[in-house]
Amino acid sequence: MSTPEVFKLQAEFCQRMSNAPRLQVLHALRSGPSRVSDLADATGLAPAAVSRHLSVLRGGNIVTAERNAQEIVYAIANPKVAEICDLMRSVLAEQLRHNATVADAFDPDRSAP
Repeated sequence: MSTPEVFKLQAEFCQRMSNAPRLQVLHALRSGPSRVSDLADATGLAPAAVSRHLSVLRGGNIVTAERNAQEIVYAIANPKVAEICDLMRSVLAEQLRHNATVADAFDPDRSAP
């Protein structure tokens, strides 16, 4: 059963995921738990920006943070988050292929001889 509250939670989750740098951070975390400095190196983002994005992701329980001595190590909270990202990419790839096919139909160089 889908109640308005479920849709609200789903929208909030999507809002947290709807940011390209956050998706970069999540992609970097797929290789395993990492520190902010490692994520900054992997993404090319400033450490302060990585921290802000991690804060948003933590707020939605999308990533976890574990203190290890003086460091905080971040990880994807649920492996299904990576699956969601894979599904999004798959849908986008299908859309791009479809759009390319449609564009090819308008290309006079590719019309029948």
